[in-house]
Amino acid sequence: MSMEEFDYFFSYSRDDSEFVLKLAKHLRSIGANLWLDQLDILGGQHWDSTVENALKNCKGMIAVLSPAGVESKNVMDEVSYALEEGKLVVPVLLHTCEIPFRLRRVQHIDFTGDYDTGFSQLLKALRIEPISKQNKTDSPEEEVVSDSSTPPRPALFKRPAAVAEDPRSIPEGMPQHPLNVPKRMILKIMAVVAGSAMATFAIFATLSDTGVLKISERTMAILIAVSVIVSGVWAIRRFR
Repeated sequence: MSMEEFDYFFSYSRDDSEFVLKLAKHLRSIGANLWLDQLDILGGQHWDSTVENALKNCKGMIAVLSPAGVESKNVMDEVSYALEEGKLVVPVLLHTCEIPFRLRRVQHIDFTGDYDTGFSQLLKALRIEPISKQNKTDSPEEEVVSDSSTPPRPALFKRPAAVAEDPRSIPEGMPQHPLNVPKRMILKIMAVVAGSAMATFAIFATLSDTGVLKISERTMAILIAVSVIVSGVWAIRRFR
């Protein structure tokens, strides 16, 4: 890996190599761009100059703190250089130890307990999103293909979920759309209107046949229409 291709430099004591190697491989597996001497110094390269160049070219540092780490002159020199150059320094507390004065005002990531919790906090500090989350965000959703040869037609209209089956259960103050009248209420109103019309026709037809009243067909139609309107209004008010 060339010196221009990474963001984070690992500073640590050799006593903590096993943990650091595990953490570095874990970070790389989810896309972190980092440099670690155990992984990136090639055969034939000069150790001191390679580490120095990597430190100069990094954007940030992961400093692993432990009793051995804080006692290491190399680690403390690397931390001091990164701070003086204004680089992001993220202290990782591997084992309980006395935090160096220069890092006491820098929030550390605690790995002394649960590894997964510490790793999650480290990702946030490094502004790294796991690959699984990136895929969910960046990649388009897979098209769901129906087993049927003919795809179902999308519903053009859906009944509002807020409309109650019984209009009397609709909260006060909420306007009721005329199309949202339940079928049962419509049937009741139609029965009342039909009954009223039939009764009106029967009464006036009997009176006309017996000679009590002489009613023309036009008048009969008007009377039935008036009966339908009156009974319809009454039914609507009655069944609301």
